[in-house]
Amino acid sequence: MRVPLSWLGEFVPLPADREALAQRLTSAGVEVTAVERIGGDWEGVVAGRVLEVAPHPNADRLRLVTVAVGGEEPPPPVVCGAPNVAAGQWIAFAGEGAVLADPATGKPRKLKKSRIRGVVSAGMVCSEAELGLSGEHAGILVLDDLLDAGAEPGTPLREILGDEVFVLDLTPNRADALSMVGLAREVSALTGAPLAPWHTEPEAAGPGIAGRASAEIADPRLCRRFTLALIEDVEVGPSPEWMQARLTAAGLRPINNLVDITNYVMLECGQPVHAFDYDRVAEHRIIVRPAEAGETLVTLDGKERELDPERLVIADPSGPIALAGVMGGRDTEITGDTRNLLLEAANFDPVSVRRTARRYDLFTDAARRFAWGLPPESAPIASARVCRLLERHAGGRVAAGRVDAWPAPEPGHAIRLRRSRIPQVLGMAPSDEAVEGALTRLGFGVEREEGADGADGGAEEAGLSVTVPRWRRDVRLPDDLVEEVARVLGYDDLPAAPLAGAIPHHSPLPARALRERVRDLGAAAGLSEVMTYSLVSDADLAAVLSEDARRAAPALRVANPLGEARDSLRTSLRPGVLRAAALNFDRGASSVALFEVSRVYRPGADGGDGRPEEAECAAAVVAGARLDRFGHPVAERLDFFDAKATLERVLAGLGLSPEFRAVEEFGYVPGRTAEARIPLGGGKSVRVGTIGQAAPASAAAFGLEEEAFAWELDLAALLRAEPDGLTGPPAASPLPRFPAAAEDFAFLVPEDTPAGALAREAESHPLVVEARVFDDYRLTEGQGAEAAPGSRSLGLRVLYRAPNRTLNENDIAKVRRTILKRLKSSLGAVVRDRA
Repeated sequence: MRVPLSWLGEFVPLPADREALAQRLTSAGVEVTAVERIGGDWEGVVAGRVLEVAPHPNADRLRLVTVAVGGEEPPPPVVCGAPNVAAGQWIAFAGEGAVLADPATGKPRKLKKSRIRGVVSAGMVCSEAELGLSGEHAGILVLDDLLDAGAEPGTPLREILGDEVFVLDLTPNRADALSMVGLAREVSALTGAPLAPWHTEPEAAGPGIAGRASAEIADPRLCRRFTLALIEDVEVGPSPEWMQARLTAAGLRPINNLVDITNYVMLECGQPVHAFDYDRVAEHRIIVRPAEAGETLVTLDGKERELDPERLVIADPSGPIALAGVMGGRDTEITGDTRNLLLEAANFDPVSVRRTARRYDLFTDAARRFAWGLPPESAPIASARVCRLLERHAGGRVAAGRVDAWPAPEPGHAIRLRRSRIPQVLGMAPSDEAVEGALTRLGFGVEREEGADGADGGAEEAGLSVTVPRWRRDVRLPDDLVEEVARVLGYDDLPAAPLAGAIPHHSPLPARALRERVRDLGAAAGLSEVMTYSLVSDADLAAVLSEDARRAAPALRVANPLGEARDSLRTSLRPGVLRAAALNFDRGASSVALFEVSRVYRPGADGGDGRPEEAECAAAVVAGARLDRFGHPVAERLDFFDAKATLERVLAGLGLSPEFRAVEEFGYVPGRTAEARIPLGGGKSVRVGTIGQAAPASAAAFGLEEEAFAWELDLAALLRAEPDGLTGPPAASPLPRFPAAAEDFAFLVPEDTPAGALAREAESHPLVVEARVFDDYRLTEGQGAEAAPGSRSLGLRVLYRAPNRTLNENDIAKVRRTILKRLKSSLGAVVRDRA
């Protein structure tokens, strides 16, 4: 929101130090993100009076304008092409040497003499566009309404139109600050300056509105209040220059006096007001109702909108004429022929307006204010203020009375604040006078309540009975009042004191501890962490999960989604990491190695408390070119084993030795997919994740064209399998004191024998510290005496070490014989004949 300080200053005196005021507002929760100065770059631009307008000798559309700018003699005539220049006007004049911003580039430029159609022009009569006030360049800026009768030519323009503007970034709970009046209350409370009176009621009234207009609310839940006022015999024309200047400074484009006045009042008091052409409203009767299926409405932007029963509309007997709280309709809009206005000021349900604005992508200034929540009491105040301004600046005659449909007026809200609660929250005890003064300046009604004996014989603590003003709908609890006191007194004055008492007992959270360990281990494995959206679409989940899986654990739908692409809570992390990989390739990456550790969301288990399950998971994706030791991509591509290595490093960091078994899994390529299992002992194991090449169709659903290899871990399953040891610090062990001995073997095994099973069987011997497969290829018939069709050769490196001595040749030979015997009996592995 943009706040011109000249406008704000009409409601409350402002301190001279604008930067200090901005800082004070920001520290009180009304954030000022910038202070802009209008006219700060106007060098040599002054107010001048047009003395004469003569035709250009060589151009029909150009004129020679003589302007008085102070001094004994006026400067030579300047060439001007504006059609609205006339003798006697006060205008903005920039002479030779003046500095203005170039409308095309925004950079400052110095005016020089120029020859235009044979006539030398040493200056220019400025338009709003040339001054940077707006994009309007069809005519010159006329200052007649902005100058007093005793104004002198040559007055610097910055003294007339210069202004300072606060740019605010407000939070949705502070709808009251979306107006000049609301912000003036804040300034008054923070500085102690008095508020100026604000006049709203029109000065005169014409024939009554009774019997000439009516309003009906079909659903009081969606429309709490609806008022109508009638203004007759208005004249459509430009709004006053001062009003146009304020609207422009506030970021709105002036249109005409009728539209500008409604926008002006919306910015002034925060309540949107909409004007209908009274003569184009059927039967002069308004019905506020949900739309009917199949109805359409052409809105003011010229687009036809298809309506449905979830949309609240303002209608007349012929059909919808406006989207309630969002935008009016074209059929009843104000035109140059409008003579009579039906003025609407209403109060709509914030959720209804927010959904309608999002449905049609119409986030108007009115929709924003309604969506943040407005008090019903503001509607007649804003209506009266518009009537007053129309009476003065559009020649309108205001009909006496008002149509006011208010089915269920809301009672006032009062809060009892115990005096002892203030120091409990703030850590300081301000005086009663300071507390009451702070709340009173903010508009709260405050009455002291002394302590009294309760019905049970006890004493009730003394406190304050505080009546909440209509515009502060965000204050509902005693602690809200304490916060208001702290804002006004200043957060900087709150004492800084160490915590008193014992530190609360820390309850262990194994799931969170495991999540943080996996994050560290993923980074240590060479993966880059990403954070992706928790909200996905049905199509995203369908690309990685089978229909049976989605039916068994359906995604939780969002009641108020941002759009079709974000309407469900994810049940898998794969959509996020695959889309992140595609995005990196689109930005020019040659390879990616990404992981995410976060939550997935599943329906609650049968027999539980009905709440959804938030399960911690981890997922990773590896794709693209392999990098050399200098980080440069090479022709070789990353493959399944690169992804498997990162998963093994993560699990090894947790002290786990996984088993991998070939499986077929939806979303992965068959034959290149495995499940990770953790042995439990006794031949049992539990599945904790999957790894494999993403199926081309699955990858393409996220825009990923590279061969991608992904894995996903269920951290909750890891905790269930290994409840102890996963979340604590890694166990430390001393460095080995004795050397190791390495030996390589080539084994012939059946084709379906997992390589990992060979290594695990070898590592089961107490003197084998590591067994690693380093070679794997298929044999054809005749490549060895023992070779059989379908055999494979696995190269296995075995590392021997004893914890208390150096192994000799006899020790190693004994271990070797034991290993070979075990491998042959359990896996059918025999040492390959080297002949």
